[in-house]
Amino acid sequence: MKRLLLACPLFMALTACPPPKTYKAPPASQAQIFTAIGNEPGWNLTIFSDRIIYVGDYGETQITVDTPKPRFEGKKQIYESKPIAIRITPGPCSDTMVEREYENSVQINAQGKMLSGCGGGVLPPKSLAGTRWQVAAIDGRDLIETNSEHLIEFDQSAVSASIGCNRISGSFSEKSGVLRLGAIITTRKACPGQLGQDEALLVEILSTEPAVIYDDKGDMILKNDNHSLLLHRRF
Repeated sequence: MKRLLLACPLFMALTACPPPKTYKAPPASQAQIFTAIGNEPGWNLTIFSDRIIYVGDYGETQITVDTPKPRFEGKKQIYESKPIAIRITPGPCSDTMVEREYENSVQINAQGKMLSGCGGGVLPPKSLAGTRWQVAAIDGRDLIETNSEHLIEFDQSAVSASIGCNRISGSFSEKSGVLRLGAIITTRKACPGQLGQDEALLVEILSTEPAVIYDDKGDMILKNDNHSLLLHRRF
């Protein structure tokens, strides 16, 4: 609960100051069930357990309705609550604007306008080859300065990495959810303080055959027995 305190004017100093106004935050929505996005024109959709929020036409159109009980046509899930109807179909869906694949295809009828897009979790890449990742955190701790230099890049058979000091490189292979690097080559600059410690952890993780784990946001986690590395996909 937030309170806004209003100072009494000087001429009211000898009288009682009126009680401060109290503002209540709007009630939080219930659990988020599903999200979807689409393009041309840009739109996004969020289905909560108690409401559906649709934002379309690059923000010009907004629709909020109570979440109805879904019905099913085979594996397709359908939500209908005028003036919006949503059809969710399982199966890979490509968002060409950001080069990502999602778990579901989504069709929307919003006030008579038919739209198509993708939704659900982000599918992991079929291979690490040709992907780029920004190093976001080590052991759950944000790096000192997450920026464009904090990258791990995979080509067809080699990997290169840097978090702002030395350049680390080597050959790699990926099999059964495990990343294996060949001999690691690194430049020899002195890395001060925490940056040097972070780089040492990065090299340790990469050199100890970490497990490769993906979450439903499209992030990748490299994890060995003692440490973990969180990476955001970059295109």
